[in-house]
Amino acid sequence: MPPSKDETIAKLRDVWGSLDRLADGLLEEEWELPTDCPGWTVRDQLAHLLTGESLVSGESLPDHKMDPLPAYVRNDLGEFNEHAIDHWRTRPIHELIAAWHAMVRTRLADLEAATDEDLAKDSWTPVGPGTVLDFLQVRILDHWVHEQDIRRATGRAGGMEGSAAAHTIDRLLIPLPRVVAKSAAAPDGASVLLEIAGPVRRQVAVSVAEGRGQVVQRLSGAPTVRIRMDTEAFLILATGRRDPETVLPSGVVTLEGDTELGAAVVRNLNIMI
Repeated sequence: MPPSKDETIAKLRDVWGSLDRLADGLLEEEWELPTDCPGWTVRDQLAHLLTGESLVSGESLPDHKMDPLPAYVRNDLGEFNEHAIDHWRTRPIHELIAAWHAMVRTRLADLEAATDEDLAKDSWTPVGPGTVLDFLQVRILDHWVHEQDIRRATGRAGGMEGSAAAHTIDRLLIPLPRVVAKSAAAPDGASVLLEIAGPVRRQVAVSVAEGRGQVVQRLSGAPTVRIRMDTEAFLILATGRRDPETVLPSGVVTLEGDTELGAAVVRNLNIMI
């Protein structure tokens, strides 16, 4: 069943409210801390989110070009982002925070006023053609992921128990059958049990048959490998924030059974474009 307008707005309120409180509480020096996104500081993370929502709401973006572009910019979308982000690097941080708060008010008002017909209109999304409502589901994920980027960089844990957190983890789990069967090349008859300990708790079993992975409610026996980690470790791996080769030996992931298959799954959890 597709998500409703009310559910979608509630999740956006959740993550935007958390980001509001986080932004208001950061110290001046924390805005310049590096994050897990190459080249981006905490300031840049919020500028990125502001830019995306400003574009959606039809606001004009700063007439600013960054030259030269950094090496980590690899496509047109990245170039677009970097130009806008670089503009905010030149502005006082209080202006960025004020612009963020104003954007949240505008976007919530627009969404509350939107009709079901508005949300059903065709829309581009990062995962392919969809509707405006489909696009908003990706925006929830994007905002929560970047909120957690900021929290890790500043050591300000939080935002892990709301509806946006659960929404994001569930979406990041969708490709798991393909990861197991294709990316990790699990053989027919193999099974993987992924346990996410929390704060968002999930247990997903995947079995492989005829070269295809499938989520199953219950395994007939012990899994070929059991993979355990907490929500933050899964998020870091599924969004490619850190190299699995550094995460695997760190102790935040445990493997029981076929550890070679388990390690292959962990190495291929990154599904971000």
